[in-house]
Amino acid sequence: MTRGRKWQIGCGLPVLVFAILAVVLPEQRNAVLTFFKVYREQAAATTKHDYSGTSIDNLRHLQTALLLYNDSEGQFPDSKAWMDAIENRIVTDDLNKGEAEKKLIRPDLLGQSGQFGYAMNDVCSGKYKGDVKEPNRTPLLFESTEAGRNAHGDPDKIRHGIAITVDGTLLRP
Repeated sequence: MTRGRKWQIGCGLPVLVFAILAVVLPEQRNAVLTFFKVYREQAAATTKHDYSGTSIDNLRHLQTALLLYNDSEGQFPDSKAWMDAIENRIVTDDLNKGEAEKKLIRPDLLGQSGQFGYAMNDVCSGKYKGDVKEPNRTPLLFESTEAGRNAHGDPDKIRHGIAITVDGTLLRP
């Protein structure tokens, strides 16, 4: 069940009751609206969680963020600054504060300062996704031996494990 659906089920009846009360008891309208606002904030706060994705999950999130960047900017970011370019495009509204950054880090490197473990293929740097030859075979992102932030390069030289292509196909070693 999605977060939105849980909110609808958990908040649907109270919303209806509050709306009726606000109409029937206009003198109590502000109190009812204040109560509803607090109720909604508490309900939203309880749905947040810590992130614990796998490397495949991370690669899919990062590939989605890169595609969003590509759609809005007309090209993939410069591979030298790809993490910086997509960081604000990673979905975080269901995560506790500070948890979204874990999507940028290979799970086996969590807790190691300055270590990320993913790299972008230089072949895709600055290109429109439609201009990438063989999008189902060309790695866009990959687990890398280069572990620093914004790592990039040739996957044939620094790939360490799983890769995800421009079209979302997973490539296993």
